[in-house]
Formats: sequence, C-alpha cells, structure tokens
Amino acid sequence: MGEALRGSSKPEEALAAYESAAGTGSPRLAARSRCMIGEILFSQEKYDDAVKQFRRVMFGYDESAPADVRMWQAFAAYEAGRCAQVQIAASQGADRERRIEQAIEAFRYVVERHPQDRLAAEAGKQLEKLQQRPDR
Repeated sequence: MGEALRGSSKPEEALAAYESAAGTGSPRLAARSRCMIGEILFSQEKYDDAVKQFRRVMFGYDESAPADVRMWQAFAAYEAGRCAQVQIAASQGADRERRIEQAIEAFRYVVERHPQDRLAAEAGKQLEKLQQRPDR
C-alpha cells in the first residue's frame, strides 16, 4: 500500500501506510517500512527526521537479525550517511563537523557491520572521501 501511495505522489498517506506496516511485528517488514519512511522524509528534505528512521533500523535489531533485516540495516546506514552528506555543504563550524562525523559513523557502520552487502564498497568510497577532506 505504501509503495502505491508513494508512487502516486501522496507522501503523507504513504507515510501513514508505512508506519502501520512497521508495527506489524514482522522484523523484515518493519525494517523495510522504516527505510521507506526515511526515504520519503529524505525526498522532503527532512533530513534529521529521516536519520531518526534510519537509525531505528540500524540499531533496532541485534547481531542475530536475519539476513533480510541486515540488508535493510546496511541500506539504512548508507542512507543516513547520505542525509548527513547533503547537510554538510549548508553547515558551518561545529554543526559542519558534527554532520561530517555523522556521515563517517554511518558509512563506517556499513563497512564494518555489513562488509558483504552490495553497498559496502560504495560506503567505503564515501568514507574515504570524508576522511581525506582538506577542510578537516
């Protein structure tokens, strides 16, 4: 339902549908739904709210989570990193440093906790770019 609403440009209804699906009890469905909520919030430029959703997926399950949940954890971390990256350019001083650290933390999460995931290589590249920034 959330996918159909998201595709029909009804983000508020899609958010409600995903929120409902996230409460179903199925870890895979909950993780995926939280990621989709984060994606909608990202597209609305509500980056901090998006990160909250992504972090719920990243840290809402332990190391014994099934593979179909771990996949969403890696995705969530990568997207949390993207949220921070988008905000770096508009930030200054301590806020900028905080955003850089948030991006590093998120990409490192993918690389270290999900090294076999399809996003790990790209997360590694982003991590390297952030760590080599001349303004750091």
